[in-house]
Amino acid sequence: MSTNTSSTSISEISVSGKAFVDATGNRFMVRGIALSTSMAMNGTNDLLADTNYDYIKNIILPHLTYLGVNTVRVYQVDHTLNHNKVMNLLSDSNIYVMVGLVTLSISVDRINPKYTLDLYNRITSVAQEFCAFSNTFAFSVGNEVVFPGEIYTAMGNNAKAANDTIKKDAAVIKSMIRDLKGYMNTKSLRAVPVGVAMQDGPASTLKAWGGIGTDVVAQYYAAGNSAERADYIGINTYRYVNPSTGHGPLNAYDGLASEVTSLPIPVFLTESGGLNIPADSQAPDSTRDWAIVTQVFNNPTLYQQLSGQVAFEFFEKEGFHGLFAQNADPSKTLIEFTYGQYNGGYKQLAAQFQTASRISVPAAGTTPSPSTAPAKCNPPLLPCPAPNIKLSIENYAPKVLKVVQNTVVIGTLPEGSANSPSTTPITASNDWPLLIQDEVSPSNWEPVCQVSADKLKDGKVIKNNVSWGSGVACPIN
Repeated sequence: MSTNTSSTSISEISVSGKAFVDATGNRFMVRGIALSTSMAMNGTNDLLADTNYDYIKNIILPHLTYLGVNTVRVYQVDHTLNHNKVMNLLSDSNIYVMVGLVTLSISVDRINPKYTLDLYNRITSVAQEFCAFSNTFAFSVGNEVVFPGEIYTAMGNNAKAANDTIKKDAAVIKSMIRDLKGYMNTKSLRAVPVGVAMQDGPASTLKAWGGIGTDVVAQYYAAGNSAERADYIGINTYRYVNPSTGHGPLNAYDGLASEVTSLPIPVFLTESGGLNIPADSQAPDSTRDWAIVTQVFNNPTLYQQLSGQVAFEFFEKEGFHGLFAQNADPSKTLIEFTYGQYNGGYKQLAAQFQTASRISVPAAGTTPSPSTAPAKCNPPLLPCPAPNIKLSIENYAPKVLKVVQNTVVIGTLPEGSANSPSTTPITASNDWPLLIQDEVSPSNWEPVCQVSADKLKDGKVIKNNVSWGSGVACPIN
């Protein structure tokens, strides 16, 4: 709802070089938890919806407070619902929100990527809803869209096809970032940082087939002018595992830090919390100690390049990463997730976050000059799919007609006549066919004629046909 307002004075977060900063210029380091659910609460999967206010206030918030987080990451929201009460409740507790803009059904298909009008409408609608809240920390246009290993497998281990698909994925993501930033500017909305959460798949791990790594794609996202480049890069990474398991030591992220040194924008861990599940076991062999949290805040190699992290995750869904088991009854107290001797490390994470909250982190490393896109991954940006084709439609019928695209009415044609047609300017998209419809009976509209998407171009004049009927092509000049 666009009438949303922030009722508190929590400082808005912005980008300054390689760091996030608050309104006073102090560095902001993310101490976050991923908050998502696989079951509907009060009829919605959107935990931030005001219908979930009591659940968030009485069940979730006490645990967020105990953990000492300053950020929650949500993967999807419903922009048609109200969020005032929950967002302001979190703001009153000094908790920011990283908002995922897409859904499972409206997102980039990494194997067959396309930038559609549905995607554009989705990301701009969510931004319209959440820009008003001061504690909206960041927008994410995608989660692990570029996943080199999975793409390579899906392409039948064809390296060229996989790399071509990776570049197509990257072009869609960066085009979405550009268009959302442009939308917020045009609509005079707050410039919430816009970026993407990436899988941790650097080129160094793809040498066997010469894959374009996510570190290379990150350079592409961060390149160019401020109107088109990402404001931040998020990395979902699980390199650190408890030292007792014999792998994934505390210096496991040093290599990651070196991979992002050249990026002129903030980088943070949008998922973290590795597990070790022995080959002969069904569950992890040790509870996570979360020692990497304070390592990011204490180690200059890390804090100069990384702006904190989001622990994965609050609720257990699959994979043993959850701190709490989900409960279908939202009125009941949550129970820590356990499996045999293993649990998610709730108390350990709280201790680490609370220690991290007392650490005064120095400034980020020197901001490099704006980067240029790597030669291996520099696909051209895609046109915005928003309606931008300027047409005229002449109506020769003595009745009012509708103009429809993708089931949405985009215009109304006043009645005309055979000798004196009405002329109506229409802004359309070339992403969908255009249909002219006639109300043959009350609330019963049928096609008059249609124009295929490939024929919709600026300056064209469309005329409704004398021979009306489904499938008839409208004359177009």
